[in-house]
Amino acid sequence: MTRIIAVITVAAALGLALAAPPASAGDEALATEAVFERRHLDNITAPTTLRYRYQRSGSWLGDKDDQALLVIRAIGADGRKQVEFRLFSGADARHFAPRQGFRNNPLIVAFLQRDVEQMGRLTGGSPHYFRNRIRAAFEIDAAVRAEAVTVPFKGGEVTGTKVTLEPFVADPYLPRFQQFQHKRYEFVLAPAVPGGVYSLRAVTPNGTAEPLLDERLAYSGGS
Repeated sequence: MTRIIAVITVAAALGLALAAPPASAGDEALATEAVFERRHLDNITAPTTLRYRYQRSGSWLGDKDDQALLVIRAIGADGRKQVEFRLFSGADARHFAPRQGFRNNPLIVAFLQRDVEQMGRLTGGSPHYFRNRIRAAFEIDAAVRAEAVTVPFKGGEVTGTKVTLEPFVADPYLPRFQQFQHKRYEFVLAPAVPGGVYSLRAVTPNGTAEPLLDERLAYSGGS
């Protein structure tokens, strides 16, 4: 219950609507912990700005190279952060004003919320439906995998957790959205990386070398 309340609090603060799934076992439990429970921002001890490079490719929307900023404005006595963030530029730009009370990295929820809204625009489907499928997939063993990984960082390597999610592979309503059958999400979380998030990725393959859509957000430095 504590986990669910914490994630709902983050989502509400952002004006989003993605909640963590209930407790589970095996890969599901590790995936839930890494993505929703972990205090990603606990390694931030002073106000700073975290930068993330955004890369998009694929036949649906074309290529784009942009950035997102997560600004840690203040740190409370309990370690919770006041955060502000800006996603992308131009027509894709989104700005979230400073909010207090964060321990996990809000870019995870924002990335997923933006993704389900985009799926709705591209297909005419309901963002609520796509959001619920993602949430439910964290409870399905066949849909989620979690593994220990090492990733390059500051000239060396650090350890982390990679969570791979395929929420639509067994979707009973898939005939309406066949293009998403093998869509996957990849979350790479690394405690040694400021803000805890090494990269976030959403890939909609096309059965060819070029996907329909491939979006990635990766940590690129802080100041």
